[in-house]
Amino acid sequence: MRNLLLLLLKNGVHFIFIGLQILCFYLIINFNNSQRDIYFNSSRLFVGKMNQEVTEINDYLKLKKITDSLSNENASLIQQLINVDTETARLGVDSNHVQYLVSPAKICSKTLNLRNNYFSICAGKRNNIQPNMGVISSYGVVGIIKNVSNNYATVLPLNNSLSRTSCTIKNKNYFGNLVWKSMNPMNMKLEGIPRHARIAVGDSIVTSGYSAIFPKNLSIGTISNFSFSDEGSGNYNIDVKMHYDLSSIENVFVINNTMKAEIDSLRNTLTNE
Repeated sequence: MRNLLLLLLKNGVHFIFIGLQILCFYLIINFNNSQRDIYFNSSRLFVGKMNQEVTEINDYLKLKKITDSLSNENASLIQQLINVDTETARLGVDSNHVQYLVSPAKICSKTLNLRNNYFSICAGKRNNIQPNMGVISSYGVVGIIKNVSNNYATVLPLNNSLSRTSCTIKNKNYFGNLVWKSMNPMNMKLEGIPRHARIAVGDSIVTSGYSAIFPKNLSIGTISNFSFSDEGSGNYNIDVKMHYDLSSIENVFVINNTMKAEIDSLRNTLTNE
């Protein structure tokens, strides 16, 4: 109590001044129409601005949750689109069985200027990620999972000299391997297409679905140029222009072919016979 009295005695003039200012402000607002209108208009503008700032801050804080939600929704839509083209019902498999499961992931780091580039994604064993799963984006194929830890995984992307992806010329019964032989991530080579095949610049290149890693008809690019290979070779030399730039991709989707183990087991049986 003594301290409070000392505070009032020491700063009483200031408190009286502030009190009088508030009283004057109250009287001006309540007994002058023009000042009252200015006050209320200014108050509404100030409160509206503050509400807008608070809303923007809350939206920013919720951004990660919204982004994760959108990624999950996109993964679900991609999963549905991919499974529409599967032929599990015709093969005698339960029609309710989903062959390809799709889960979202984010690229943590990547190399772009090497002959053997690698990507890292922020998802691993805890997210049910395993080696030899396919990785795609909303634009097309990205690569294949190579190594996995609890929380991370490395991806062998298309722009790696060791990458081999089974592809086909859309609507034509010719398939081969997509490889990377330049330093430009937009330019690929399609190997193994026979010289008697009827192809043209602009033909679409898509996944063949033969590898058990990627489903068929995933977009990759178009034929930009082709020529006959060296004498003695029965194949074309085909240049493929990618539809998308691998260096700009940040969000990806991991594809799990739930029938891959069964398919690989049959192939191993045939190989060992």
